[in-house]
Amino acid sequence: MDGWRTSGPQWGDTLKFWYELARFARRLYEERHYVPGLARLEGKSYPTWQAVFSGRAEQHWQQLLEAMPPLCRAVHEGNDQPQDSPVPPPLTHPPTHPDAHTLPMPPDADPSPPYSPTHMLTCSHTPHAAGLTLSFLDACLNHLARRRLLRRAPSQVSLKKSSSPLPRQWLNILKCGHFQSLHGSPATLERFINEVESWTNYLRPAGFALPWRLAFELSPPEAETGPWTLRYVLASAKDPAERLSAEQVWHESALERYGPVVREALLTGLGQALGALPKIADSLAGPAPTDCELTRDEAIEFMTETVPQLRRLGFFVYLPDWWEGGREALGVRLHIGAAEAAGQDRPTFLGLEQLVDYHWEIALGDRTLDEAEFGELARLKQQVVFRHGRWLRLDAEALNRSLEFLEREGRAGKVKLSKVLKLGGELQKSGGLPLMDFIVKGDFTRSLDDLEPDKTLELLPAPAKFRGTLPPYQVHGFSWMLFLSGLGLGACLADDMGLGKTVQMIAVLAHEFETGGSQGPTLIISPMSVVGNWHRELQRFAPHLEVMVHHGSDRQGRDEFLRSVQKFNVVISTYNLVVRDHASFRGCRWHNLVLDEAQNIKNPNTKQAKAIRSLISVHCYCLTGTPIENRLSELWSIMDFLNPGCLGNLSSFRRTFSQPIERERDEARAGILQRLIQPFILRRLKSDREIIRDLPAKKEMKVFCNLTAEQAGLYQGVVDDMLAKVHSRSGVARKGLVLAALTKLKQITNHPVHFLRDASVFSSERSGKLQRLEEMLEVILEAGDKALIFSQFTEIGELMRAKLQERFDVEVLYLHGGSSKTRRDEMIQRFQHAHGPPIFLLSLKAGGVGLNLTAANHVFHFDRWWNPAVEDQATDRSYRLGQTKNVQVHKFICIGTVEEKIDQMIEDKKRLADNIVSTGESMLTELSTEDLREVFALTRDAVVE
Repeated sequence: MDGWRTSGPQWGDTLKFWYELARFARRLYEERHYVPGLARLEGKSYPTWQAVFSGRAEQHWQQLLEAMPPLCRAVHEGNDQPQDSPVPPPLTHPPTHPDAHTLPMPPDADPSPPYSPTHMLTCSHTPHAAGLTLSFLDACLNHLARRRLLRRAPSQVSLKKSSSPLPRQWLNILKCGHFQSLHGSPATLERFINEVESWTNYLRPAGFALPWRLAFELSPPEAETGPWTLRYVLASAKDPAERLSAEQVWHESALERYGPVVREALLTGLGQALGALPKIADSLAGPAPTDCELTRDEAIEFMTETVPQLRRLGFFVYLPDWWEGGREALGVRLHIGAAEAAGQDRPTFLGLEQLVDYHWEIALGDRTLDEAEFGELARLKQQVVFRHGRWLRLDAEALNRSLEFLEREGRAGKVKLSKVLKLGGELQKSGGLPLMDFIVKGDFTRSLDDLEPDKTLELLPAPAKFRGTLPPYQVHGFSWMLFLSGLGLGACLADDMGLGKTVQMIAVLAHEFETGGSQGPTLIISPMSVVGNWHRELQRFAPHLEVMVHHGSDRQGRDEFLRSVQKFNVVISTYNLVVRDHASFRGCRWHNLVLDEAQNIKNPNTKQAKAIRSLISVHCYCLTGTPIENRLSELWSIMDFLNPGCLGNLSSFRRTFSQPIERERDEARAGILQRLIQPFILRRLKSDREIIRDLPAKKEMKVFCNLTAEQAGLYQGVVDDMLAKVHSRSGVARKGLVLAALTKLKQITNHPVHFLRDASVFSSERSGKLQRLEEMLEVILEAGDKALIFSQFTEIGELMRAKLQERFDVEVLYLHGGSSKTRRDEMIQRFQHAHGPPIFLLSLKAGGVGLNLTAANHVFHFDRWWNPAVEDQATDRSYRLGQTKNVQVHKFICIGTVEEKIDQMIEDKKRLADNIVSTGESMLTELSTEDLREVFALTRDAVVE
């Protein structure tokens, strides 16, 4: 809470804490996280509104508890309220200080907070931090809810009829502005109070005031007959993996180690669970309850009906693996293998249209059931049975539906692979048994293995006229591409950025030229930024090849192009020109069609992608470090260009693979897709030291910066404005509003001038990031090193170039989208020179791909691009072959801002399977208003001191 600053008197830590808790209460109120309840005080029962929350809200509450100052737990000696009262009586309206409006408030304070922190003096009797904070939240929510209801329906409130039925009294008091107890006979009151509390106990956090939560562990007997045992266990509220059995709780050693709190938690939990599980009442008759016994029918009722109730209450429940769907579950397995085709030993083309043999298998864990056993289980119509020394959960309806499905579709047969995969989905949709596994075997597996490069690949020598030395992994790569092309198949070389995809492709072209395999010119299509690099690399490694660059305003027209193109071995052009000069390219039959940075065709419906697919060529190659940037449909686009039809059409691919893998995390489908594409994609990583041993180390680090006070004020203003508007927007308008706010916040974290676009001074004192950048550059320049600085914003690049030149008295280069090709090549050459300028600023889009800038051994990402693949591409301008120094990558993040929070989201996305990738900034537009509030909110440590 060090970020709190005022010009007058300072807020104490306790007042800051209660104010923060009051803000949390307002958030719960706005999201309607409260329910009607009852509080027992001094022998009376008071209707009151109470807080209910779970998930992220509960996590935030736990964080507040951990930050609670010790003084907040102090007990007021003069308070004589009963110790067992969890909720103090809320006031009709918050108490106020005579000079309340003159007291200093935090920068983002509401001038009329929902509830005064001084009210906590009335609830200091509660010793536990959790109980204390929950009582405060209840008091705030009770006040806010009553005030809202009183404004809306004051005429419906009647407090005079104390003889009214208790439910009517309860509702009337909840809607009024006065705090009043219920009236009735003691027996009637007790019965009504118990009914209300039994309902609210399902909604309130279980064991909120204790560091331990009660858990239940169900164990079946080892034989078909015998009692089931429900054991009582304590699990740590912070770490559920830390557990104590009830036997341990009642042992003296637990009392010495943990204190009486563990026994209190056990008994409190059992009391709270009693309403959902009356069976445990028998065990409470003894002095040290540890477990209770259930019959099989009671155990089934417990697992099907009681467990959901207990989990809603917040209890942990541990059930047998076979009930939760573990290894012992009953399901089906699908076996597939390549069908024998007449007149050939194996399929020459793999894809969804290939014929395969298949058969279904009913399995109990690792054991296969025959038809008789399966039929017997279906006839039993029991949920739990004991078979072959193990307990088994059965779903009679799923069993019958599976039998009907297999009889209708057939237990075995020969169909296309696409049909088999579709059958798997249809079984799940029909409500049948779960599909536990796809098993690919037999000739189908061998036909895949035949195309894997490390199985049958013959490594070729480097071409005689090739001027350069190929390390072993590059020999492997160019040999593999030629191997696939010899089979009439397209190849995707997906090596990590910097591993020399360009060189391997040039080796392929040189080999074809020497062996006479080339039957026409090769067309290389690349981004404009790397056209010059291709030309230079061809001159360097294969100077005997005649190269033509089709680019620029003076490029040839169609007729002249078609006449002259046959004189060249290689033609280099760009993606944009394929559309503009489509007639020129379409009129030629190319021997090789090479797509560099092939992710440019990731959207198959663009004019660019369609124009490229219409070109005529004998062989197709794709070079890309990121075959999938965002979605699996991008992979389909690349594969369909290389080998049309190998993955079916786009709509069937989405049904069969994209939706099950991306939405449902279907590992079986992911495995099938991996096997289908594996023969055609070769990917090596720089992190694999067996692949490349001569590349230095790369160290990535996050540089955390603070905002200045000016930045924090601008930031909060944008957030408040966005949140005020987003409630009333939906669809495209809402997404646009969120993305616009995100752009503004990025600009503010860079520098106030970047956001304001005024003529004020661009000084480092106004930006935490710029201060840190200058500090780090000073050390780098003193060491004689060079640095690349990436930003996605062109305007701040101009400001930084002038500022850094003045600060360090050195020339600073700046490459952006408006730089001409001639100027681009000149800057690259100068920077690569040993005595060239030491700092190179680059806009991410213009300089993020295709450049060789190994003179730099420091890479700065000044503002983050929320697609990690794009950032990695930019980093690899320096970390690539030819780099001799260790590379340090610095990713700037402003503490406590959206940058830090989205960085964590990106890290979480990276942990998913390789074929499921973050969708960048678009993920923010789908968040709820509450999610947005958490993502964009400033934290206390955001502002620099």
